Amino acid sequence: RPASFVNLVADNPDDTAMLTGRNGAAMIAYKHDVALSDSLKLVQCNNSACTAPTVRQLDSIEFGLGLGDGVEMISGADGLPVLSYVDQSFGTIKLLRCTRQDCATSTITTLHAPATAVLSTNAATALAMSAQGTPVVGYGVSGASLTLSVCNTRGCL
Repeated sequence: RPASFVNLVADNPDDTAMLTGRNGAAMIAYKHDVALSDSLKLVQCNNSACTAPTVRQLDSIEFGLGLGDGVEMISGADGLPVLSYVDQSFGTIKLLRCTRQDCATSTITTLHAPATAVLSTNAATALAMSAQGTPVVGYGVSGASLTLSVCNTRGCL
């Protein structure tokens, strides 16, 4: 067999992003797509086979759809996961910076809040690190332009 497959969660996952954690195991961020309220979750594999993953909820809204759209995930300058994503319910672009490798704690910053109608329906983000080790987030604004948010600090605070 050229590959093996592991079903990690039965959680109606949508947009996904993945990186290798410091322990060498996979970390997968995904939009948990449900009927009335979406959330952003993270699956952290605890070994290379990912036989007993840990699932964490990173962000949620009580009522609303589109939280976690276009999620991207990279390792920050300090090696900790950094995520960018869209919250369609509030028309915002968010940056989540894990403050621990397992993302049990994190900080969430709203980078841009243009208006719900301004973000395109299929809005997505692109994420990179600047030479200074700070996040750079790109995204499109419907009918307008490509926007780039260059953070001045690691958490964009």
